[in-house]
Amino acid sequence: DLRSTVQTLQNCTNELTKQTTVLEQRMPDMEDQCKSWDEEVSLLQQNLTTALNKIDDLENRSQRNNLRILGFPEGEEKGNPMAFLRKTIPELLNLPEDIRIDIERAHGPLAPKPAPNRRPRPFIIKFLHFPIKKQIFCIARAMGNLQWQGNKISCFPNLSRELQNKQQKFTPTRNALYGLLYPSTLKISLSDQTHTFTDPNAALEFALSLPTQKSYLPPRG
Repeated sequence: DLRSTVQTLQNCTNELTKQTTVLEQRMPDMEDQCKSWDEEVSLLQQNLTTALNKIDDLENRSQRNNLRILGFPEGEEKGNPMAFLRKTIPELLNLPEDIRIDIERAHGPLAPKPAPNRRPRPFIIKFLHFPIKKQIFCIARAMGNLQWQGNKISCFPNLSRELQNKQQKFTPTRNALYGLLYPSTLKISLSDQTHTFTDPNAALEFALSLPTQKSYLPPRG
C-alpha cells in the first residue's frame, strides 16, 4: 500500500544519507592521503633527477682524460690502435719532441664495421695524464682544419650524450666573449663583470639585451 511504499522510500533515503555522511567524513582523509602521495612522488622525482645528474657527472669525470678522434679510414691501425695513434698524433699536430704521448689505452666503439661508403668509426683515446690530453686538444682546436692523407680529422672531448645535449643548447649564445664551463654553464664576460647561466633561454635573452652584441648572434629560429 501507499504507506508501505513511503516507508520504504524513507528507509532508502535514510540509508543514502548515512552513506553520504560517511563519505563526507572520509573525504578530508582521502585528500590528505592524496596530498601526501603527491609530495612523495615529487620527492622521488627530485631524488631521481639528482641521482641521474650524479651518474652523468661521474661518467664524464671518468672520461676526462679521453678524446674522441674521427676521420681515420677503417683498418689503418692494423689491429694496434695504440701504436698507430702514438705515431700519427705527433705527425698530425706537428707536436714538439718534448711532448710525450702517454696513452693508457685506445680503441674503437663496439658498433659494427660500417660499409665502405659510410663514415668510419672514431677512436676513443685515454691519455695517462689530463694535462697532456688538454694540451693536445687545445693544439688540435687551434690548428682548425686537420688533414691526414686527404682525410679530414676531427677531435672532440669524449662527453656523455646527456652532457653534449646540454652544451648544445647554448650554441645560439656563444661567441668570442662567451665561454662554456664544465659541465654546462655559460659564462659571459663584459668589462669587469662576469655573468653565469645554467638556463639556455635566460642566457640568450641576456645576450640579446646587449646592444653591442646583437650583431654577433645568429637570428632566432
